[in-house]
Amino acid sequence: MRVVAASLVTTLALLALFAHAVLADRAIRIRRATPVVAFAPTGVRIEVDVPINAENRAVIVQCDGDDFSRSSGWTVDGLNGRAFYAVEWRELPAGAYDVTAIVRSATAERGRATARLLRTAP
Repeated sequence: MRVVAASLVTTLALLALFAHAVLADRAIRIRRATPVVAFAPTGVRIEVDVPINAENRAVIVQCDGDDFSRSSGWTVDGLNGRAFYAVEWRELPAGAYDVTAIVRSATAERGRATARLLRTAP
């Protein structure tokens, strides 16, 4: 019985470490894109989490729709970079929008996260 309990505890501990490693490895996450659905024209606030990493060199947030597109970007200094970025855009017209957040290294994309927004006509 003790051997089974010890094996179970060991297995659970390894699973917890693996899950933490997978979550910690995520290069970028859209914390919030609000409001998700609203009457047009209205603004949007996008908040992005970027775990600090020596390879981080740029963060880009894009909002693309059929008739409207915006983007913002920041230069990141690796380990001296911030872990939180936010942008607000006002007066989004009616339509569906894809929000994309990207973190780049000096040579390649390190991670990407997406969200969807909808602006309806009043």
